[in-house]
Amino acid sequence: MILDLSRLDRFIAVAESGSINKAASSTGISQAGLTKSIRHLEDQLQARLFDRSARGVVLTREGQAFLTHARLIINQREAAVSAVRAQSEGREVTLRVGIAPRWVLRTVMPEIVARMVDDERRPQLIVSSGQKSWQMIERMREGDLDILVATPSELDDLTGITVNSVVHDSQGVAVRREHPLAGRRNVSLKALSEFDWISGSAETYFRRYLTSLYMARGMQPPKPVVIADSNTMILDVIARTDLLGIATQQLINVGHGDRITMLKLASPVKRELAILSRSNDVLPQTGTDLIRALHVALKARVMATGSP
Repeated sequence: MILDLSRLDRFIAVAESGSINKAASSTGISQAGLTKSIRHLEDQLQARLFDRSARGVVLTREGQAFLTHARLIINQREAAVSAVRAQSEGREVTLRVGIAPRWVLRTVMPEIVARMVDDERRPQLIVSSGQKSWQMIERMREGDLDILVATPSELDDLTGITVNSVVHDSQGVAVRREHPLAGRRNVSLKALSEFDWISGSAETYFRRYLTSLYMARGMQPPKPVVIADSNTMILDVIARTDLLGIATQQLINVGHGDRITMLKLASPVKRELAILSRSNDVLPQTGTDLIRALHVALKARVMATGSP
């Protein structure tokens, strides 16, 4: 089966806009032309990709599955064109790097970039941040990132992704150093339940971890009194109140180590810090060098700050 890349472009445009009319405006293709293109694609795949209604279009389950692969194909096309142009112009290719942990962005990445600036073979770096690990892993699966520093979990779909484990960071319940529970050993879930919580939204890893702590013991998970999408804000609030939250040791160390501590739970948890790349991609030498430099710098940083 040969898929027309222009039809994939049109399919993605319709999927992202949720409307044939909006997609037609953004692509400069008539509504009739877009509709015909989508139907041809559905005939090829022998599957309905959209449910249609008066309000617009919504991806079916088959359409959602196809969207991930369609984005990957288009991103790979753009990467191939970029690589050829870079070679013809005598320059290195672009590397798209994702950094999920905020502490890596603040402490490790500036050091890496500073070293690369003086390298004659330096690539053009496009650094992305500001998203959770699971969101960036999805972007990598869709071909939007070449290299990713993240904290993957058993809940993430890592199909087609190579995981280069660096270290395992401590993860647990964070409290201000003056908290009534600070300093206690083997703090029980019953003791934790006596205090209020602050956390991210339900789909975040820290929130899912909190839920699993209680569910595994047949207990009702606590309902946070404050929900925030910023780990920095969560730690800032913990440092000023008796609210409890979930964090890793490195996250605490960057900016909050003098005000926040991690409780000693009966069953401590380690969170994997890893460098991810797509399994079928062949990175340029500078990409391989970047992964190696990240691995060394990340390990050194974690060891230096005393987080196992």
